[in-house]
Amino acid sequence: MQRSQGRATGERLDKRLRHWQGVVISACEQSGRSTLHWLGTPTDYQSWLNAGPSCDYRILLHPKGEYTLGKLEPPQASILLLIGPEGGISTAEHNLAAQAGFTSVRLGPRILRTETAAMAAIASLQALWGDCC
Repeated sequence: MQRSQGRATGERLDKRLRHWQGVVISACEQSGRSTLHWLGTPTDYQSWLNAGPSCDYRILLHPKGEYTLGKLEPPQASILLLIGPEGGISTAEHNLAAQAGFTSVRLGPRILRTETAAMAAIASLQALWGDCC
């Protein structure tokens, strides 16, 4: 992504992945969720778009998205959620996501920080559709 920061490699990357996997496990244990969320290894944007797991919905959070979550049908299995970096994604990155099957969705009139957008989106998905995904 054009506005992304540097990438960790080697031992530092392994340490970060172990940390985040621990966070995923702890969050699932705390919430009583028996299925772990997928945590992939860092990769370039184009590869990630094309190689993400199969799912019912590919959602790109965007403040000018053409849909809201309430307008989408509940998924049968899973959702792949794309949240851009601080400053948002570029028009070219948005177009690549659309070509890869992502639906542009807005959560409301506010632009959220990258750090909180994922939590807000997951909370909204959970409130709307429960444990379907």
